[in-house]
Amino acid sequence: MREALSSVEDADDREDVSHAIQELELAVEDNDAEAVEQRAGRLKRLGSRVGSTVLTTATAAGTNQVLQACGLA
Repeated sequence: MREALSSVEDADDREDVSHAIQELELAVEDNDAEAVEQRAGRLKRLGSRVGSTVLTTATAAGTNQVLQACGLA
C-alpha cells in the first residue's frame, strides 16, 4: 500500500492515506480485531475517495490480506 502512495498527487490526500496505513499497522500490532476491521474499512474508503486506481487496487488487496491474516475475512 505504501508503494502506491506515490500515485496520489495531492499532498493532503497522500498524508491522509499514509496516516490511515499507520493506524492500520498499529491495530494489527495491538492484535485488536475490531480496530483492524475499522481501519481497513477507512483505508478502503480513502483509497476510493482519492481516485487513484493504483492506490485503490493496492489498498483493497492489502486490507483484504490483513483481514484474512487476522481471521476477519
